[in-house]
Amino acid sequence: MFSSSVRNMDPASPNETEAAVKRYMQAVKQELHCSKAQKALFLRQMEDSIFTYISENPTASMADLTKEFGTPADIAKSFLEEADPAVIGKSLRHGRKIFWAVLAVAALLAAIFAFIYLIDFMENQSYRRGHYVETVDETSLSTSDLEKETTIIGVY
Repeated sequence: MFSSSVRNMDPASPNETEAAVKRYMQAVKQELHCSKAQKALFLRQMEDSIFTYISENPTASMADLTKEFGTPADIAKSFLEEADPAVIGKSLRHGRKIFWAVLAVAALLAAIFAFIYLIDFMENQSYRRGHYVETVDETSLSTSDLEKETTIIGVY
């Protein structure tokens, strides 16, 4: 579950201990599936417990954290078992609402694009056959009227 570089790190370095705590907390955060408020509260409590453990064991590694607190999946599972099912259900329903809203918007956009394509296809059907037919109507202007309006700008 954890990378080999985390398992083989030197536990004497405080920067690596902090990095191990950060990676461990990130892994726990990814495993939790609940509301933001519940997640933030749980992570604050978890972080306090971890830093208490680190202050007592300054050379703790990622393996030590996993041994003491459990894997992130185990922590998330125990949290969900202790949490109120009504609150978790509400959070999951909220996620479903977002999913269906995004799906509805995507379907609406697809319908709009299909409608625009259909209109374009219907209006330009004669161009798709490779030819264009132009119709010319008689105009009320005579040739003398056209000659009066024509001016020569220059000869090339």
